[in-house]
Amino acid sequence: MENKKQEQFNIKTLSPVHIGDGNKITKLDYLLEGKSLTVLSFDELISLLNENEINELTKSIERNENLDFSIIRKYLSKIKRYTVNSYINNLNLNKEIHQFIKTSDYKPYIPGSEIKGAIRTSILYKILKDNWDILKDTITDENKKNEITYLKNNAANHLENKVFGNIKNDVMKFFLVEDTQTIDSVNLTVEEIKIFNSRKRFTEYAECLKENTLVKNIKIKIERINPKMENPVFKNYPYKDYLLNWKNCAYEYSKDLIIVEKDYWRDRNQNIYSFLEKLEKENSSETPLLRIGRFTGKLSHTIVILLKIKELNKELKADRRIFPKTRRLTSDNKLLGWIKFTENNTEDSKPTMTKEEIKKN
Repeated sequence: MENKKQEQFNIKTLSPVHIGDGNKITKLDYLLEGKSLTVLSFDELISLLNENEINELTKSIERNENLDFSIIRKYLSKIKRYTVNSYINNLNLNKEIHQFIKTSDYKPYIPGSEIKGAIRTSILYKILKDNWDILKDTITDENKKNEITYLKNNAANHLENKVFGNIKNDVMKFFLVEDTQTIDSVNLTVEEIKIFNSRKRFTEYAECLKENTLVKNIKIKIERINPKMENPVFKNYPYKDYLLNWKNCAYEYSKDLIIVEKDYWRDRNQNIYSFLEKLEKENSSETPLLRIGRFTGKLSHTIVILLKIKELNKELKADRRIFPKTRRLTSDNKLLGWIKFTENNTEDSKPTMTKEEIKKN
């Protein structure tokens, strides 16, 4: 007897997406020529150089000079890992680039844990929204001495434990999302990330999946759901219908998040406001949107959106430590991290082209 519910989806990126592996590409690891950025292995380069070349290279690094490109080009075919397009005019060899997560053969992919984390947040949000009168005491306890600090640092964790259980009995262990298939590196680009509405002129650089990248055949399954075979933890879980109807949770969460974001951008940037209006039309209970990856803002990952939607304590709403006033954008004013789930049989199911297919066209 079947003891799991399994579904298969495609994911389409609606804006640039960065999912990092914790590493940075340093100035020693890439060659920038025009709009083409070639990532190479500096260690492999060293292994190929003779003693004189190593000495010259060492001196150049010590003087903080750019590497001798003639040496790199000499060995490029042996040390090249992959190439991405970079449309950033002011990217130079003194900048580090946040690296997108990849397999051992340098193919980007989206970890199942990243998708599951976003779904988990949306399920948590929907449960809290529907059961607020029961659960709100978890974060509105009058005995909390420093409510702002508590909400900022601890509330989400306490609510998650209340809703999903502790690590040992976490009901989300029955909710499984596989890593995506690998994605051709032609779908990567380098984006300049800036902080909007801040006096700090601080920018970062990151490898991102381009918008309109399609990733096919993501498998999502929920185990132990058959009444005769289900695990006691799942059987006795009061909110299991939310897990089974996770797409509606994702839809509701994204719908409310877009409302909050539209309120922020309404008088700040009309193009971004219009983009958010398009997202509203894309979002549905069968093909929901979610926001994943880095540079998406704390608002996308915590319960603060619920505090605002529920029109709670106005002093909290006005506190920028809880509702941050800044946002991160690409240099061409794009929000990051928005994706859409689509069914395999939709017209969006045509896979993103590979390098070879692009060349043919």
